[in-house]
Amino acid sequence: MFCCGGKSLISVIPRAGNTNESRVLNERSPLSMDTNETRSRSNVTELGNRTMHDKQDNVETIEVNVLSTDNSESSLTKSDTTMSNSDKTISDLEKSEGEIIEAETPKEPVESRSKVSEEKCEKDNAVENVAKVITNYSAKEKNMATSPGRLLATYPLVPSFTYSEKLDCYVDNIDLLDPDIPGPHPPTTRKTEVFRLEDYSDVDERAVSAPARLLKGTLKELVAYLTKDYHDDMSRLRVIYRWITCQPLEMITMRKEPPQSHAIFQLWRIRNKKGNYAQLVSLLCRYANIPCVIIHGVLKGSTYEVGDVIDEDRHYGEWNAVLVNGSWRFINAYWGTCAEGASSGNDVIDDFSDESPNKLYYACDENYFLTDPDHVVATHLPKKPKWQLKKNPLSLEEFQKMTFVKDRYFNLKLKTLTHPHCVVESNTGEVEIKFLIPPKKSLDIDFQHLLFKVTDELDKRIDRLAFIHRTNSNDHLTIRVRSPSAGTYRFELVGKDTSVTSESYDYDWIAIYKIVFHEGQYGCPLFPPTPSTGWGPGRVAEATGLVPLSHFTGEVEMDDHGKVEIRFGAAHKDRIGEMLYIAKVYTGGEKMDELPDCAVHRVEDGDVIVNVMTPKKGEFVLRLFAKDINTEKVSEFCNYLLISNQMESNGHFPKGFQTKLGPKAAFMTSGLTPTTPSGLIRSEHAEVYLGFTRTEDIELSVNFSGENVKPAEAPRLLSQTESGKNVTYTVRGSRDLYPWLNC
Repeated sequence: MFCCGGKSLISVIPRAGNTNESRVLNERSPLSMDTNETRSRSNVTELGNRTMHDKQDNVETIEVNVLSTDNSESSLTKSDTTMSNSDKTISDLEKSEGEIIEAETPKEPVESRSKVSEEKCEKDNAVENVAKVITNYSAKEKNMATSPGRLLATYPLVPSFTYSEKLDCYVDNIDLLDPDIPGPHPPTTRKTEVFRLEDYSDVDERAVSAPARLLKGTLKELVAYLTKDYHDDMSRLRVIYRWITCQPLEMITMRKEPPQSHAIFQLWRIRNKKGNYAQLVSLLCRYANIPCVIIHGVLKGSTYEVGDVIDEDRHYGEWNAVLVNGSWRFINAYWGTCAEGASSGNDVIDDFSDESPNKLYYACDENYFLTDPDHVVATHLPKKPKWQLKKNPLSLEEFQKMTFVKDRYFNLKLKTLTHPHCVVESNTGEVEIKFLIPPKKSLDIDFQHLLFKVTDELDKRIDRLAFIHRTNSNDHLTIRVRSPSAGTYRFELVGKDTSVTSESYDYDWIAIYKIVFHEGQYGCPLFPPTPSTGWGPGRVAEATGLVPLSHFTGEVEMDDHGKVEIRFGAAHKDRIGEMLYIAKVYTGGEKMDELPDCAVHRVEDGDVIVNVMTPKKGEFVLRLFAKDINTEKVSEFCNYLLISNQMESNGHFPKGFQTKLGPKAAFMTSGLTPTTPSGLIRSEHAEVYLGFTRTEDIELSVNFSGENVKPAEAPRLLSQTESGKNVTYTVRGSRDLYPWLNC
């Protein structure tokens, strides 16, 4: 077994092709950062992109001689790069049966580039020109690899390649090209319609269980083993993709260049930045007779920062399009390779024996297998527009400006409702961004965010200048970001589907924006910290058995007097008596302090009703809790941001009424029946009558209190009359009195 084994946590392993890039499924999630953490400017991309398996193929350009079509040698030399001793000419390598990988002429003269630019690229491990690959095969191999096993690329791998107008790409031998291969065109179906992962579990098992000895054979032998008895395009492509994505390059000890006839030579090339994954995919597909095009273009990967001007050198990358069942589909094996665990952090594979105990387990990111065009173009832009496989291809300018969305955006099937560009500008000190959430999945998705103030050196995390909540019956996600002064921010939206139970599944990036405030919002307070249950009624409230009846978003506008009534309905009214409810109000702003006696609640006809009264103008937080009287478990089921623009200040509700208004537990067994069942009575009259009917001879005592009610005045404001089993209390008051009766 070459790349299976016991799964355990390992440290981040850089992938070949860029020493700053890696993907480890068990690494920390976006939200594992401390809220006071800062990012250096050089690390912003590493945390914001690299952690999400955004990778860039950066491969050295080397001096090499390549074989032209007339079998004469032509020298393609990059003057500022020295050819290593391991690089040989094509004629030297024709003696071997293996695949030969060489380079292409640079895009532009090296002398035209500044010394500063060269030093920067060297520092970033992002050389300006990417090595190209070509396979030299013997006459015997040519006969074995019949059409459509041609090498196809959107750039000429070597000058001998011929341009195919039909395919809009270059071909190693256009005379042998299968004329039935269609040109680039949008697929008529989506990935979910043609591929189900569970149907290919046996195919994946063959790939990850491939014997290590295959690395000492030829690529032809490797492909023959992998694709044996697979007669459909999908299975043959899948086993190749899965084999490539599970190869533990960093665990393989290659003390010297392997023989070029061995399959491991291709892995050595990738590890030593002399080749890349797209080229390896092309070679294997050639032997499997699967038409495969190497696509070159620009990527929003590890070298990209949101809002960047796209640079064709710095953001260069390569990936593949493959023809499966008559449709061109995208794959990116490099971005699809994810290290998950190993039997030992120090294990290496150096003997290629099938019994070797040293194993590294590589998971596979399914986002980059048969990726739909609208998903790919979010981060990949081919140099050839037709190879976007879209009816209306994007321009470079459109690609540069478009919203920077990530894989999780597509996984959750979100849609952008506002702000289609990755850079958002504001002259008011506040912006509001909206996404559409699939209605059937709305309550399953949890959202969180990270917000950074961008500076020259450090990006300081200031999450509390952003507020996210669901609106429009839970099918919109609304994001508010504000700033007290002019400045630039980086907003990162992350989320997860809580119905996914995989241990490695966690929060991941959905979208990233650069927000530029040209003016601030003077004196704007910080938003409250985002609670774990989010803002507004959601999945937790539903699990508690409550559904909102009055307020469905995370924001609540108080009335002109700073008051509001919030209602929830019980999904199971028979269980309402098993729950106790608590409502608490807190100040907003930098410090959250509890405000006592600002909220009361009651239960009527199976509905839970909360009344809130804010003391003054401003922003406040309402937190709602439920306690199961059987298990004593307390859960916070809903949170609201209260916004009050009241002109006058309010007092408080009387003390002692925070448990519940209306009938208490003892009332239910007392034999009393109220004439007014509600625990809250509103009246425009000067007098209110409250009566009870007794089934037994019960003596009642009354406690009367209220806002602005002085103890000495209480007797004249309350009177009691009895008639048989009926007892009536008359309460006298006015608009500025809030009397409370406790029997």
